[in-house]
Amino acid sequence: MSNTVSKATVLLGKFLGSIISITVLSLVGIIFNLMVITALGVPLSGGDWAKIGLVAVISLVYISAFLMLGLFISSMTRESSTTIVALLFVWVIFVVIIPNSGGLLASQFYDMPTRREISERIQDAKNAIYEREKGKDTFSWRGTPKKKPVTDAVRRRVKAANDMTTGKNRVRDDYRNKIVQQVKLAQNITRLSPSGVYQYASESIVSTGLARFESFMGQVKMYQQMLTEFVRVEDLRDKDSFHLITEEVWTGLFGQRSVNYNAIPKCASRFRKLVNGARSDVA
Repeated sequence: MSNTVSKATVLLGKFLGSIISITVLSLVGIIFNLMVITALGVPLSGGDWAKIGLVAVISLVYISAFLMLGLFISSMTRESSTTIVALLFVWVIFVVIIPNSGGLLASQFYDMPTRREISERIQDAKNAIYEREKGKDTFSWRGTPKKKPVTDAVRRRVKAANDMTTGKNRVRDDYRNKIVQQVKLAQNITRLSPSGVYQYASESIVSTGLARFESFMGQVKMYQQMLTEFVRVEDLRDKDSFHLITEEVWTGLFGQRSVNYNAIPKCASRFRKLVNGARSDVA
């Protein structure tokens, strides 16, 4: 009462008092959960502890953002009831409306094909190859060819079947890419909300969500190419093979030689560094 205290000092005192109280409670909850996880025998590596620490830090940043917003609105009003109503309105906008409307708005910009349309596109890709080979006696035989030597018609049939598989995979990849683009647009819309930013930053740190899906699918695609090339090279060593690398169920058109299991390429999962994916959201 006897000394002048600036508004900045009062606000800083309120902020520090609140954030310290919340930090203590949050740490108690985190420690309790870690004790339960440890008691259950779940192993945690150094990377896991780093992820937990980073998520705890950005959680405090997230809480601090709403705390500062509350102090700002409180300083602009005279009645506590007015402050509560205003903060409730802001909370509903940022935590409920924006996060839930992101997907709805993004769906308006992307015309996603249905399951039936995907099947039709795959069939169209096959039909295009069939029309290309029409008149070349490519599809003149049925079932599995038994006669040797291999005729030109059989070679064309095998190549056409492989091309059909490639076309089918192209349609599927295009569909998956459209889904990813739609989700990314929804996330960018949701980033207008602090809760959305917090969610995507946390997902990037712990390697979940869209970032993990893209990374995983990229690795799967790379492994698919490696495995296909390995199979192709091994198959070429079998002079009796028709070299049919396709999903079609035709027996006897592929190499029957045994393969050394240790020589088969293995799929190893590697993810980005912890902070890289979350850098923009944290900033």
